[in-house]
Amino acid sequence: MTQGWKFTQKEAARSMLANYKLGIADSWVKALTELITNSHQNYHDMLDDPKFSISEKQKIIIVANAVDETFTVIDHGTGIAGTGKELEDLLMNYSAYIAKSHTPKGRSSFGRGMSDVLFRRKEYENRLIAIKDGNCIAAKANWTDEGPTFEDDDRITEKDIRSLLKEHGTAVTFHWDSNVESTDFPSKKAIIDSLTHYY
Repeated sequence: MTQGWKFTQKEAARSMLANYKLGIADSWVKALTELITNSHQNYHDMLDDPKFSISEKQKIIIVANAVDETFTVIDHGTGIAGTGKELEDLLMNYSAYIAKSHTPKGRSSFGRGMSDVLFRRKEYENRLIAIKDGNCIAAKANWTDEGPTFEDDDRITEKDIRSLLKEHGTAVTFHWDSNVESTDFPSKKAIIDSLTHYY
């Protein structure tokens, strides 16, 4: 597991926060659908990759923690990155066209949609963990004096990551604090009703 890395996304500073907020607005449903779409696309990429053998229907797991007021979207796809450098290559330039994150089956940039979710509020420290090609990564995503920053999260161990993701995959956790948002953290019924409407 690589440690000690850090990078700040780049774009015109004045417009950046506004763009992150516009990407998701005040909708936890939109935030979840961004991440679910990314996971779904990643499973399609796995089907085309001969190094993966898929014997069962792949799942996207959504954990809604009403106590912490967080959502976590988990997939066991290829993993977004296995090192800080690989994550930086994908996400350094917000909204840039990167061939790796745009495919004929994908509707948008993986990096931009996820960044919209992770950086839409300066109050939050969100998280991303992944395993790719046997390598683990744990990142905290929050606003620093430099801007929207991904940084090695040494509070999460490789054992923790492997326990959740097994051989490969990605888990993205974001906050939806009822004291910060214009809408409260949703009930189980509201989550099920809203997501079944979309999916």
